[in-house]
Amino acid sequence: MAPEVAVWKIKDTKKNVYWVISGNLPADAISVSVANSAREAIRHFSLSWQLKAQNIMSSAIVDNTQKEFATLLTEKAEMLYEVQENEKWWQTG
Repeated sequence: MAPEVAVWKIKDTKKNVYWVISGNLPADAISVSVANSAREAIRHFSLSWQLKAQNIMSSAIVDNTQKEFATLLTEKAEMLYEVQENEKWWQTG
C-alpha cells in the first residue's frame, strides 16, 4: 500500500493513542477507541470522508476549492474502501 497510504498507531505526550493515516491522500487522525485495528481505522476514514464530501457538496455555497476537495475526499475514500475490502492485504501468515 505504501506510499499510497500508511496507517500508524501513535501515542501523544499525554498518552492518548490515535490511528493516523497519511500518504497520497489527506492526513487524518482518530482516537484508537474508534477502531480496534488498522483495517477498521481505514474503513472509518473511508466512510467519514464520504460523509464530509457529501456535506461539502450539499452546503449552500460551494466554491471551486471546496468542490475539488470534496472530489478528492470521495476518490480517496473509494480507494480506502477497496483497500479495506481486499482480503489479500489482510492475510496473516
